[in-house]
Amino acid sequence: MRVYKLTNQDRCTFKGYYWRVGRKEMIKKVDEEAKLCKSHWFHCYEKEGYARMLNPVHAGFFNTRMFVAEAGGEIKVGQGKMGCTELTLLEEVPYSPYTWIETERVLVALANFHYGYTPDWVKWKEGSVTTKFICDSGVYHVAAAIEVKSIYGATSCILRLWNKDIVDGSLSS
Repeated sequence: MRVYKLTNQDRCTFKGYYWRVGRKEMIKKVDEEAKLCKSHWFHCYEKEGYARMLNPVHAGFFNTRMFVAEAGGEIKVGQGKMGCTELTLLEEVPYSPYTWIETERVLVALANFHYGYTPDWVKWKEGSVTTKFICDSGVYHVAAAIEVKSIYGATSCILRLWNKDIVDGSLSS
């Protein structure tokens, strides 16, 4: 399965794990119950856009490098990222993080889907209230992230809404 893998500028991931292009890396012992944020999985993304958008809250790499890779073995999907037990870097591709405008567009689209006609969201979008007067906590976090232009806050809200979609079954693959 073709995926995208992020590393730092030295082609390393957490705990200094060094990745080589063309070398198949494998995790021998699999704990299928382990969460994706644990070392039981190699982390990667199904789509380039997911990697670009979610880097601030998942990997948090600066001077990021991105690679097209081949994932295999056991595969686990969740929270916009995925884990696998076999991963081979195939080639490096250009990486550019999502801009604030791109992040805001994704967040507003998800928020419109979830909060579309709730009074707090409508009033905030119209500009008739500030976050200070919003009661709905979900709307508050989205509006606050947009008002202060926080990429991290916005991406965290996107993940919360995205996970709600996955749990509710609102998103199709």
